Amino acid sequence: MNIKNTVFNGIMDIKDKFDILIFDVYGVIWSGKEIYKNIPEIMGNLKKEGKIIYILSNGTQLSSEWEKSYAKKGLVKGIHYDMAITSGEVARDFLLNSALKFKNNTKPVNYYTVGMKNKSLFENTIYKEVDDVKKADFFYFGIPQLTEERTKTINKDKFFLSKIKEDGSKKYSITTSDIFKEDLKKVLELGLSGFNANPDMGSIKDDIENKTTKYGLCQGALVKDYKDMGGEVVEIGKPHKIVFDYIFDKLKENNITVNKNRIAIIGDTVITDIRGGNKAGIKTILTVGTGVTGNKVQKNGKVDFKALNEIYADEDGYANYLIHSVAGKQTEISLLLTLTKQK
Repeated sequence: MNIKNTVFNGIMDIKDKFDILIFDVYGVIWSGKEIYKNIPEIMGNLKKEGKIIYILSNGTQLSSEWEKSYAKKGLVKGIHYDMAITSGEVARDFLLNSALKFKNNTKPVNYYTVGMKNKSLFENTIYKEVDDVKKADFFYFGIPQLTEERTKTINKDKFFLSKIKEDGSKKYSITTSDIFKEDLKKVLELGLSGFNANPDMGSIKDDIENKTTKYGLCQGALVKDYKDMGGEVVEIGKPHKIVFDYIFDKLKENNITVNKNRIAIIGDTVITDIRGGNKAGIKTILTVGTGVTGNKVQKNGKVDFKALNEIYADEDGYANYLIHSVAGKQTEISLLLTLTKQK
């Protein structure tokens, strides 16, 4: 069998190769609109078989917040997975230890936010938010969403409604990072370095008004712009080593043997999930029928391996195994046809 060009149907086809499975979220178990069909049952069965199931998200919410949110959606800790770890949780641990240092400032305290604020991340740390950028020692890359007020000054083709909060307020995801270029220029002119807890370039998100899903940008897209401008950024999250070390430490704390040949991460993006797994020395499983990469390589229901190899080269990662999706072919291919690619 030529593993390189073999697309297994789902995770159950290769489950016996691994003792520990680390699941990404968006594009793997969550479509951007709902949990993919049969995911809870499959994850629950894997646990019953004795597999250790971890969830690793580049989301900036804390792990406890993630667990509460997804319990309402049908994924329950202890039943479907053993532990959820978010890059926000790892970042908070990092900040609580006052470990943040930049080349031009080894003892930063005051921070300014570009994007949406995240007070829970910095709560009870030494770091204090300021609203006057001139008083900041560094800045934080918040989620690049727009408030309803700000959308009034921006062309409608550059954003879409992706979330309505419990208080009725609306949040809009963006399709181009140009919206935040002036914000980044402002902090660059002041010589500020940035801190980011979500390296994802983007993910599939719910387009509430059009009842579909679209590719919306995440903090990683702004980080790329800032680095291209010459700015310095400290990042937490996949593909960086710190999050995988955090997982290995948690496994050891729970008296679980860490045999990297028996650990695999399942992801939908090469640049964060697969590249991160490669750097951590564990096995990697890429979904090519769902999520970001699936949207790029699916051609008439088949994988365009030329396009996939170009992604490998561009994003410096390589998957050990390919699966259509965690649960296998079912309804995901129709979802792919509704997605809007990043331009």
